[in-house]
Amino acid sequence: MAEVSQNYLREELTQVVIERIKSYEKVEYGGILLWSDFNDDFKDWDEERFKATKYRYVNQLRGLLHRRGVPIDKKIKLCTSLLNLLKSDPCSNYITEKVNEYNCGNEDGEELWEKYRKDFAAWNLKHFYKVGRQNKTTLVELRAVLRKRGV
Repeated sequence: MAEVSQNYLREELTQVVIERIKSYEKVEYGGILLWSDFNDDFKDWDEERFKATKYRYVNQLRGLLHRRGVPIDKKIKLCTSLLNLLKSDPCSNYITEKVNEYNCGNEDGEELWEKYRKDFAAWNLKHFYKVGRQNKTTLVELRAVLRKRGV
């Protein structure tokens, strides 16, 4: 009986991963925005769930994330790399990099506005909200540097 429920669970978890892979293949963006979606979709997953899922699809998920620019370590065990990704915070890191870049640049307000729009073109409110929940300081710094530079 236990084997039947384990097989059922394995198929159910595998189906979730397959659906997420299909969903991620449809979106235009990658990188930290895709990481954000991955984090939302798998935030409640632990090592046991990833291990219970068919290896082929978990490996396919990691490969897709890597190809689409999500900063995932492919040199460590599969489940460990996905769990580490769930614990990381590349959205805040990206904003911090942009704040530093905008502070050092010499563009006028209009040029900086265009650069900002390009850098965050694919972001929607969900992504900014997520960063705000995790690290409000980065958003405050971004707003401050844009104001200081006349945007």
